[in-house]
Amino acid sequence: LINPWEKFMEKYDIEKVHGSGIRVDLGEDARVENQDYRIPSGKCPVMGKGITIQNSKVSFLTRVATGNQKVREGGLAFPQTDVNISPITIANLKLMYKDHKEILALNDMSLCAKHASFYVPGTNVNTAYRHPAVYDKSNQTCYILYVAAQENMGPRYCSNEEDNENQPFCFTPEKKDEYKNLSYLTKNLREDWETSCPNKSIQNAKFGVWVDGYCSEYQKKEVRDSNSLSDCSKIVFDESASDQPKQYEKHLEDTAKIRRGIVDRNGKLIGEALLPIGSYRADQVKSKGKGYNWANYDKKEKKCYIFNKKPTCLINDKNFVATTALS
Repeated sequence: LINPWEKFMEKYDIEKVHGSGIRVDLGEDARVENQDYRIPSGKCPVMGKGITIQNSKVSFLTRVATGNQKVREGGLAFPQTDVNISPITIANLKLMYKDHKEILALNDMSLCAKHASFYVPGTNVNTAYRHPAVYDKSNQTCYILYVAAQENMGPRYCSNEEDNENQPFCFTPEKKDEYKNLSYLTKNLREDWETSCPNKSIQNAKFGVWVDGYCSEYQKKEVRDSNSLSDCSKIVFDESASDQPKQYEKHLEDTAKIRRGIVDRNGKLIGEALLPIGSYRADQVKSKGKGYNWANYDKKEKKCYIFNKKPTCLINDKNFVATTALS
């Protein structure tokens, strides 16, 4: 029997449609000033993804510290520039690109990603390095992130001491209520993301696998207690595909160099500053989108079932919601 769900379920083949990490996306390499760096490269937006700076009231969408600022005063977003490029509203982006019809034809999120992709570090015009972006639908604002890293944890690489203002801060990617209007974007965002990516959860259904003419339940799955769909979304995101290195070669702590690189527009310094803190050559983790990316949430029993095999069909069930780490 032919699987009637086959076409509809194509967008849930996350390895194929997204192709990179979700929780931490560092799926591509780019060269700047004869040095290789890792950058986000996922093709779908990660809905509701934000980055939490530990023990800090500063949002990651705050501009990175420059000049005489203490490191802890800044976030992870692009610094002030002569012509404002970030943060910038969609209305102002449309004014900026008013003479480019093909850019104006893009939807708001694609416009944000395209805008971020136009900026290259330093004087390296031929580099493939591009900055990730965040779109906030609550105020239709586009942020370019200066820092490509999404996680920096562990005593050797960061400090959680609030009074240590010039030590690199610890941060980690999360899905939580305050990030519900945000979407994390890369230079590779698909123009057809609205139809080809799993952006929304599916109510009254659960994921299954098509076997011998039937949509069957998953045999192999992980089970977690979960009080809400929101909690289940956080669980599957935390267990999803990740490109985060397991080890680092050295500790790059020279934050003065980072700030000076931004201010001086010195290509080499900027190149070094772009490196997610630590060096990744020792441990090049590239998930290519493989991970526990899918979940069935049981509203009645308050359970979150997560699995690492792509679903190929849906089972109608009023007690369930099918969701993904991208949704």
